[in-house]
Amino acid sequence: MGKNYMSMEELAGKINISRQTLSSIINGTWKEKRISKATYNKTMALIEQFGYVPHSSARQLSKTKNDTIGLIYHGNFFSHISKAVQYLNNYFYTEKVPVNLKMTSSLALKETVKELLGNRVSKIIIINTFDNLAERIIEENILAFLQKIPVIIYNYHFDYEKDKEHRNILLRHGISLVGFSRAKIYTSFFTTLQNSPYTTLFIDENIHFRLINSEFPKKLFSSFKHLHTYQQANMEEKEFDEFLVGESLGKQLLPELPVNEKSIIVTDSDMVAEGLANFLTDEGIDIPDQVGLLGFDNLNATKYFKIPISTIEVPIKEMISNVIWLLKSPKSTEPKDFISGSNIIYRKSLIFNT
Repeated sequence: MGKNYMSMEELAGKINISRQTLSSIINGTWKEKRISKATYNKTMALIEQFGYVPHSSARQLSKTKNDTIGLIYHGNFFSHISKAVQYLNNYFYTEKVPVNLKMTSSLALKETVKELLGNRVSKIIIINTFDNLAERIIEENILAFLQKIPVIIYNYHFDYEKDKEHRNILLRHGISLVGFSRAKIYTSFFTTLQNSPYTTLFIDENIHFRLINSEFPKKLFSSFKHLHTYQQANMEEKEFDEFLVGESLGKQLLPELPVNEKSIIVTDSDMVAEGLANFLTDEGIDIPDQVGLLGFDNLNATKYFKIPISTIEVPIKEMISNVIWLLKSPKSTEPKDFISGSNIIYRKSLIFNT
């Protein structure tokens, strides 16, 4: 699927005004040119609809080849995301690929995309950490801008009930998707717990919400006598230290742990799980005999922790390999979705059946 930037001449033709009038509106001189407010408003609405972004260079160097990759770090900072960026950086450095890096919050994605398009990058990679990215791209008309050049979304969440519809829309507009299914890996994990001694489940509320809104078989939760969701401490309050977040979570959950039953706590981070383990063992709780712990990320240091943490491994290398393949592909390459498989790494923080 060939994708190219729209020229001002093409846009003027689509909205049926002269190039001079369009130029005056874009450059902010429409009042001096005595262009009506109605024409201005109508034209600006159509510019947004067509996803047009003017070249940021005053010289309009349309014939200059630009191989710069636009890289958007979109969302929170997680260990597996950091490692993915490290792998990408090594590729960019080795292959001498110029990169324009942007970091953005959930509210500023459209403006960041427009800024990169204004710089005429050749492709865009969005490093994503949000569950509802596809929905926002569609509802906020970011799609009109992303369809101008090849776009890759890394860490796309292939899980949710609306996902199939959204996924097809993104693919039809030339956006490639790279990620893995959290629902599948948690299905495997909870299946291994069906005959385990754990009777009470404590699970991060965000993980629980994702699973109950996915293809995850809800009956797997019914094997527990008790199910509790929890909200962990705000990262900012703990100076962005996940270990401290885990210790705070331990203080929060300790009074709720059943005395004569075994519990399992599912967290969204290895470091949170280790902070939790540190606090609970200091309080005399035996891990894994009284409380089992599951992390997420498979940090390199996880196996060397005070309590080696069982964890879900994100398939970073395979996912980045797919991104690099897409980067090397010509613009005419059809968009693809790559769903990688992930693994459960069992260590001493769990009693488990395999």
